[in-house]
Amino acid sequence: MAKKLLLSAFFIVIVALIVLAAIIKKASSPPVPAEKSLPPLQVRLSNFDPNGLTVSWFTEEKTSGAVIFSDQRKRTENYPKSNQVAEDLRGPAAFSKVHFVTIKGLRPNQEYYLAIKSGPDYFFQKLDGSWDKNGFALEQKTPPLINFDPNQPVSPQNSPGSYSLEKEAWSPCYDSEQKKVVDLCFRPNFLQGKTIKPDGQPADQALVLAQIPGQSSLISALSDQKGNWSLNLASFFNQELTKYLAYNPQADLVRLTAQNDPGQFSSVYQEIPRVISSLCSGSSLPDCQKFPPEINQPISLILLPNLETIPSPTLSPTPLPNEPDKKISGFNNLKSFFMI
Repeated sequence: MAKKLLLSAFFIVIVALIVLAAIIKKASSPPVPAEKSLPPLQVRLSNFDPNGLTVSWFTEEKTSGAVIFSDQRKRTENYPKSNQVAEDLRGPAAFSKVHFVTIKGLRPNQEYYLAIKSGPDYFFQKLDGSWDKNGFALEQKTPPLINFDPNQPVSPQNSPGSYSLEKEAWSPCYDSEQKKVVDLCFRPNFLQGKTIKPDGQPADQALVLAQIPGQSSLISALSDQKGNWSLNLASFFNQELTKYLAYNPQADLVRLTAQNDPGQFSSVYQEIPRVISSLCSGSSLPDCQKFPPEINQPISLILLPNLETIPSPTLSPTPLPNEPDKKISGFNNLKSFFMI
């Protein structure tokens, strides 16, 4: 009998210790944030691709976010829980005021209907452009699939991406001994920089948007924990999303905006860097291979609170030539075009 009582007492002590450990762990663990139903603000579509796009928005407080989509309006509006879901870039558990969702696996040249899941609820677009629990699915058509044939003249309808009108953007590639042209080299332009808070500290998870005003679609990125971001200008479509953009770095400016809170904002106009090093000027194309691309200085986007006005550009972009789709010689004519 005494042995049974001893075993029972031992068992009770063990159970009590387990319960006490669970209570201590729960008390010391950070509370799981509650999902808040908040209407999306400043919803933007960017990074268009024949097979996808990015949806970004802000909320006044931190909450979770996702995008639901389908190719049927009624299904998106009437049965939101049965649609496909695209999660935030940082994962489904991300709680933030800045939301960044990329949808993949779409079909080219296809209409899709989108709604936003903010916290536990679904939001739709109203006629005035705001978002509410009662509204309509946002309709968006994906760009057409644009193939590239190096034996045909280069144009916005025959290119692997948006490209510069600099001839170096399509300069030939050479073999390892730089004796023979082996293929076309498509060289896109890049922009890079850092988002910074007013106190000089890096602004992480800031939404960075780029656009050539009046010409291009939006492209976007989310800054990392150190505030760093980069954008590939080869992702530009024209505003109608029917073809890639051919732009002129000597005439066009890129407008960059950054925001990490509905009240903190930055906007600048930036020249487009060259696709190859300026050291290459006057050198033969094979010799240019040893020079790296022109790396522009990082662009600092300082987020200012309560910014009410957007600065005007310091330079006025001049229009492209009368033939905006000016064709650059294809692979068969590259030798004469580049005088090699």
